Amino acid sequence: MRFYSWVVLGIITLIEGFSGFGRTSAFSPFLKDICHDLTLTLAQISGAYTLANLCSGAFLPIVGRSYDKRTPSFFLFVHVALFGGAFIVLSTLKFLNMVSFFNFLALFIGFTCIRTAVHAYTVAGRSIIAVCFKNNKGLATGLSCFFLTTIASTMPWINLRLHDYFDWQQIWIVVGVFWILIAGPVCFFIKIPTFGNKPKKKRVKTKLNKAIYKESIFWLIMAALFFKAMQNTGIALHLIDMCKELGTSAEKVALYMIVISGISSLTIFVAGHYFEKLGIRGSLLLFLSADLLFLIAFRCITLPYMNLLFVAFCGLYWGMNQIVAYMVLPKIFGTGNIGAINGLASAFICWGSSVGPSFLGLMKTYDTYKDALAVFIVVATALILWSLIIFKKIKPLAF
Repeated sequence: MRFYSWVVLGIITLIEGFSGFGRTSAFSPFLKDICHDLTLTLAQISGAYTLANLCSGAFLPIVGRSYDKRTPSFFLFVHVALFGGAFIVLSTLKFLNMVSFFNFLALFIGFTCIRTAVHAYTVAGRSIIAVCFKNNKGLATGLSCFFLTTIASTMPWINLRLHDYFDWQQIWIVVGVFWILIAGPVCFFIKIPTFGNKPKKKRVKTKLNKAIYKESIFWLIMAALFFKAMQNTGIALHLIDMCKELGTSAEKVALYMIVISGISSLTIFVAGHYFEKLGIRGSLLLFLSADLLFLIAFRCITLPYMNLLFVAFCGLYWGMNQIVAYMVLPKIFGTGNIGAINGLASAFICWGSSVGPSFLGLMKTYDTYKDALAVFIVVATALILWSLIIFKKIKPLAF
């Protein structure tokens, strides 16, 4: 059973990793061509993406609860079909010659399906580690995140290079067809009946949901995840233009991501192994502090040695983010309703993702990216102060 749990985790990790084509950074290289081909402005595409993330976030608590009630194979197959189908439909927009409003509507619906599916894979992976790896949680988290961050870090560079040879619609239709024909059948290799709770525990889940809303640590973690997604998604979508304004090479920053993934993986292995010694409080403070330092280094990336600090603190930040999501959440709230907990966390991440691109787009229109990063730095500082205020209340909660 333990060996099969590793097999299942491997399958879900691969599915989640290669869903990187549906993440924000993968769309960035194609934005100008999509604007031209679909007669849309950058603001309209950002708006469609924002609305899609808002809708996806609203669905994710339901997605999380459905994980607790369905088999992993069925749960994953539904979202694989949703992901692949959305890419196939979106790839046809250039040839349908629809008016801009219907192109906007199609992008909104397509992005909603893609973002919901991407977060559903995350819910499945985190829930499996929380429930099935009680004695090897640090190792399972480290290995899973190593492959996920390695694949994710190469996505901006891969898409930049692919766009040199192929149009965006050609890439998207290949991704969609591959996903349905390859990833779909793979889902049925997952035969374990359930990793979450059985439906009979529905009453406990209801009490848990009501109880966590009263805990300040819940709102701190959700706010941190919201802000993390807001800044990461916004930066990813505007990465090319931000690098130009900051005076650095976008291709260099994309290549930095590969090094950052290595630091992130090392952080996950070390922090996961020593998690009991580091504790919930230490993990949260390290996560929030690394975020603040990463933002400062990115804003000043052209200064001497700041590129090195950017790589170091971004890697530490990425790694500790996974520790918070995979280990801190179940440590605080338990695994009784892990699908629902991860669904709520994914919802806040989605809502953050919906705000980030539009916020940076508006800042660029009326101000500068540097000032937007300054706002991010202020918020990151406020989160650290909040964590210090409730420091003594940060502990495992008994429900």
